[in-house]
Amino acid sequence: MHFESSIQIAQRLNRTVVLPNVGGSRMHVCRPFPFSFYYDIDGLQQIFPTVQFITQQDFMKWTKELEEKPDTFHAHIAPRGKPFFVENEEPKINYLNNSECL
Repeated sequence: MHFESSIQIAQRLNRTVVLPNVGGSRMHVCRPFPFSFYYDIDGLQQIFPTVQFITQQDFMKWTKELEEKPDTFHAHIAPRGKPFFVENEEPKINYLNNSECL
């Protein structure tokens, strides 16, 4: 359900969805198998024909080829008052490099 919601958000924002690795019935960048090991990417594309998908492997290869690397925006939705608001957060580079296999 969360994955489908993420795809719908990407669709509305005209963004590309990076399909993460999988393993142990989980999606995660540190898992050993490509997304297609468990899931049918062509079937996913049929369900969401206007969304662009790229595998984690292809995304990593693409970013290595770029002279100017893509940036990131880290934030979380905080349930403080109404409406909810987004808080910016500095990326924790060391944590991401170690725990997220970057």
